[in-house]
Formats: sequence, C-alpha cells, structure tokens
Amino acid sequence: MRIGDKDRVCEYLTSSGLGYKNNDEKFFLNDEGVLFCAKQSSIDRAKYYIGVEFEAEEGKRSGLKKFWGSILFLYYSLLEALTGLWRSQDRFGDPRRRHEATGAEVPIVDIPQSALIEALANFLIHRDYSDNDVARIKIFEDRIEFINPGTSEIDPSKLMSSTEDLNQKYHRNKRIIEAMRFARINQHKGSGIRSIRHALIENGNVLPDGQAAFRVENIVNDTRGERRFRLIMFRRKISGPEVKKNR
Repeated sequence: MRIGDKDRVCEYLTSSGLGYKNNDEKFFLNDEGVLFCAKQSSIDRAKYYIGVEFEAEEGKRSGLKKFWGSILFLYYSLLEALTGLWRSQDRFGDPRRRHEATGAEVPIVDIPQSALIEALANFLIHRDYSDNDVARIKIFEDRIEFINPGTSEIDPSKLMSSTEDLNQKYHRNKRIIEAMRFARINQHKGSGIRSIRHALIENGNVLPDGQAAFRVENIVNDTRGERRFRLIMFRRKISGPEVKKNR
C-alpha cells in the first residue's frame, strides 16, 4: 500500500469513528475498527467473537469450513465460497427476460447471485459480536440458511412485508453499517431484505401465492441462552432439457 493510500484509509477510519490518532499522531483502531478491518494477528480471540461456520450438506456431499477474522476478511472469504456455489448452479436462459443494455437472455438460477451477496452483507453487519456464539451459513439441497447470534432489532414480519426502506435507528454496529455502506458492500438503510425479496421474485423463487420463497425469523431459547436471527432462502428447482450446466 502506498503511503498516500494508507493516509486516506486512516483518515476515513477516523472520520467513521472506527479509529483515532493519539498525541503522537499515531493511528489506532478502536474496538469497532478492530472488528471491521484488523489483521488476524491483531485480534484478541478471547475478546472478539467473530467465528463463522460454512457447512454444505448436499446429497452425499458434506463439508464444514471454519472462518475467523475481521468483518472485511469474512466478507471476501465467504463471498468467494458463495460465488463458487453460484457458479456451479444449474441455469438456463429465459427468452422473456433480457438485459436492458445488451439484450442478452438473463440466466435463471436456483438462487440469484445478488440475493446471496446481499444476504451475506446483512449477515455480517447485523450480527451481535458481543455474544459468544458462532455464526453459521448452511447449504442444503433445497435452501440456504444464514444464522446469526443476536435477534433482529426490527420485527421479522415487518422485514418480510415492507415495500419501503425501513429507516430504523440501529443500536448495534452503527459505525460498521455505515462503513460497509460507504464501501458499497450493503444496500441503503433498511433495504437489504427488500432487495433479497425482489431478486428472488425476479428469478422465479416464489411460493404458490406468488410471494418470495424466503423466511426471516428470530430464534429465542432462554433456557439455553440462545438469541439468534435466521434468514432462509429456498432454492428454485430447475430441471428439463433447457437446463445448462455451468461447470
């Protein structure tokens, strides 16, 4: 990294409330800054709970990968894992759906890439990092689940039904949310779930009533001390001679 780049990054992190300079003009990350972008070697594993388990359970194949690091590290590592999943999906071109600029057929897949990316961003920015629990992404033959420590601050039924941005005042990870938005990793305030719903409907991931084939819910078990949020996206079944393997 060039010095100019480093100075700009430090300036941005300082203005975002993720870091500060001491009296000697040396730059330091605060707790939220460490969560957001610190190197693994600089993160105290006893203090920051940022582990993620990525598990695939498809047919006879199964595998568990564990990730640990800053939010940016997790985002790009998990994005690579999810992109590999997206690239391996069955897909076919729908002549009724054309790209606005090129006129090419827009491919139909079992879960659209934009929904996966937005779900991942929401998964990371809304997690309760004070909870000593592991976040999980689970891949099944019929669905994908994102399970986070910490319940949603917005009622799940409102998330499912809202047609407008939810200008909710978040009390958790406020600076991290703003930093991710500045980096154009997540959507505008309160629009993430709505963007997922739109992408699923556009791809044809719908229930018999025409609603998007997904669900969000808070999971609370006071006996076991569990407070989690789960997003489930159901995969579209694609079969027949029109299917193309993208392998």
